Amino acid sequence: MSSETIRNPQTDHLLTPDNAAFIIIDYQPVQVSSIRSMPRDELVFNIVSAAKAALNYNLPIIHSTVNVQTGRNKPPIQELQDVLGHLPTYDRTSINSWEDN
Repeated sequence: MSSETIRNPQTDHLLTPDNAAFIIIDYQPVQVSSIRSMPRDELVFNIVSAAKAALNYNLPIIHSTVNVQTGRNKPPIQELQDVLGHLPTYDRTSINSWEDN
């Protein structure tokens, strides 16, 4: 019979759902369509797969958009909404996601 060690999420150097979060920033149609470093299908597959993994591991998820409420931008891509639509999005008014006004 093996005993399982429970790691302390505050002091352990490994990431756990207790000391990490999954942050998704600006996966909106205009932003996604502007990516040229990889095929769109691959980009969408990657973010949707990562979002599903975050849900499965019960990670806190912060989903940020820019200028949806002002009408200058559209909501997140449908593929991501299909997975995360039950969670809130946090709409910013500034492109710089670290400095919202």
